[in-house]
Amino acid sequence: MIARLTPWLLALGFYFAFAEQLALGTNVLVMILLTLSLDLCLGRAGILTLGQSAFFGMGAYVAGIVALRVTEDPLIGLAVATLASAALGALTGAEYGASLVDSSPEA
Repeated sequence: MIARLTPWLLALGFYFAFAEQLALGTNVLVMILLTLSLDLCLGRAGILTLGQSAFFGMGAYVAGIVALRVTEDPLIGLAVATLASAALGALTGAEYGASLVDSSPEA
């Protein structure tokens, strides 16, 4: 259990120990999230995919645009980035998901 919590405990400790380096700490947390999602897909499930990088990038891009142009509130940026990534997932899932189901060989 402790081994699973180690990255989060380190990031949390970094947050409190080095308060003047919060931007770097935020980047560390984001990279931990991306690494854990890749580990979940590739290591645990055995699925070779890098598709989550598109959603990760979409969320980061939208959060940056919202922070620059709309508001600096990080929770609003998080909510809008989540919705944008979900919309991208719904669009790509509707486009490619149906073709994957339809292209299965006849038994």
